[in-house]
Amino acid sequence: DEAGQWKWTLRLFDAMRSMGLAPDVSSFRIALVACQKPELWQRSLAMVSEMKDHLFLVDVQTLKVALNTCQAAGQQRYAEALRQ
Repeated sequence: DEAGQWKWTLRLFDAMRSMGLAPDVSSFRIALVACQKPELWQRSLAMVSEMKDHLFLVDVQTLKVALNTCQAAGQQRYAEALRQ
C-alpha cells in the first residue's frame, strides 16, 4: 500500500548504504521525497547535508522538499536556514 511505501523506500536506501553502495543524486532525491513526513524532518535535513558533503547539486526542487518537511513539522528556524 502507498502508506508503507515511504518506509520501504527508506529501508532500501539504508540497505544500499550498509552494503557499501554509494547513493547517487537520484537515490538521495527519491529518499528525500520519502521523508516528506513531519516526523522525518531531521532525516530530511541530514540528507540535504549529506548531499552537499558529496558535492551533489542540491537544486531548488530538492530544497523545497526539505523546506516543506521542516515547515510541516513546525521547524521554522531550520526551514529559514535552508532558504539561505
